[in-house]
Amino acid sequence: MPRSERRFTRPLDGDPAGYHRLRVRFETQGNDVLWFVLQYETLVDDEWQPVVRYDTSHGEAHRDTYDPSGVQVEKEWLGVREPPFNDLLTSRYTELQRDWPRYLQVFLSRRRSQP
Repeated sequence: MPRSERRFTRPLDGDPAGYHRLRVRFETQGNDVLWFVLQYETLVDDEWQPVVRYDTSHGEAHRDTYDPSGVQVEKEWLGVREPPFNDLLTSRYTELQRDWPRYLQVFLSRRRSQP
C-alpha cells in the first residue's frame, strides 16, 4: 500500500488575532498513521516559537515542552511505541485545541522567570 504524507497549519480555536497555531505533519499507509509531529506554536517578537510538541520520533510517542527562548525544558514519554498512532494523534490534536491557553500560561511564566 502506498504511503502519503500530509502537512498543514491551523489557527487554534479562540484565537481571532492569529498569534497561535497548530502545525501538523504525519504519514499514513492506508488508514494507519505511521508517525506524526503535532506542534503548538505562538508568535513571539515576530517569530513562531514552539510551546508544546507531540511526536513519535526517538522510537516512542512523547511530549516536549519549551521555554520562550526555544529550549526544551521537559520531555514526557507517553508509552506508545508502535503504529498505528491514529488515536493518539486525534486525542493530542483535540487536547491542544482545547488546552492551549493553559500551555501558553506556563510558557509565559517561564519567560518571566528567565534572567
